[in-house]
Amino acid sequence: LDIENWEIDSVSNGSNDKDSGHISGYAGGDWQDEARFNIVFEENKNPHVIMYDDPGTCFTGENIHKNLEKLYKKYKGNSLTESIFNNILQVISIYNEILDEIKPSDERRSEVLEFSDEIKDIITTYAKGVGVDIKCYLVGSVAKKTSLKNKADIDIFMAFNTSYSDDELKDYGLDFGRHCINTLGGTSEIRYASHPYITGFINGFEIDFVPCYDIEDASNIKSAVDRTIHHTKYIKSHITDTEADEVLLLKKFMRS
Repeated sequence: LDIENWEIDSVSNGSNDKDSGHISGYAGGDWQDEARFNIVFEENKNPHVIMYDDPGTCFTGENIHKNLEKLYKKYKGNSLTESIFNNILQVISIYNEILDEIKPSDERRSEVLEFSDEIKDIITTYAKGVGVDIKCYLVGSVAKKTSLKNKADIDIFMAFNTSYSDDELKDYGLDFGRHCINTLGGTSEIRYASHPYITGFINGFEIDFVPCYDIEDASNIKSAVDRTIHHTKYIKSHITDTEADEVLLLKKFMRS
């Protein structure tokens, strides 16, 4: 960004949280016309922009784009240079336009999650009918809110008790996945990783049915995919909505 007329004199992290902090300084030319600014960052919140020459001016809220527009209009032609705001607004506008194109709508996401729940119910019901107790988990980008629009590949992990052998894990995994695919009228193909698994093509979705062991500690994995469920839980508990959007932008950039 062009910060020719912005003087930053303080950058710090918050004392209690590494994801909070502030950038402070002066905006403007002559010291008589300078406006003190402070941009505050807090975990899971958008930046707050505060102008200290007007104690009542504090722009907050979920749409930082609108807040910056208000700030720009307030100080246009006065203490803040127009170039810095033009650059900020342009970058944010471009990102928002891209996100509108690549981010699934809330309605679409709800549909995918409901369909995933239906898949899990079919598998657990069938498994119980043949005397096998398993847990089903939605993992991957859909679970982490980082799936691109029109690219909702669904990953279903079937977690078995560690008392089952590797051969039983493979056989049951293929059987349960095939049953679900046939129940929903899809087609299937066998794929291979550390062990074979089945992929279904149902209603425009590509769905992987992967068997794994149900372990409490990721350091005790028995198969290469056992850590995936733990990884997904960790990401879901730590990633913010803003960070998920940044992942989408990065994925689209790499695909392009």
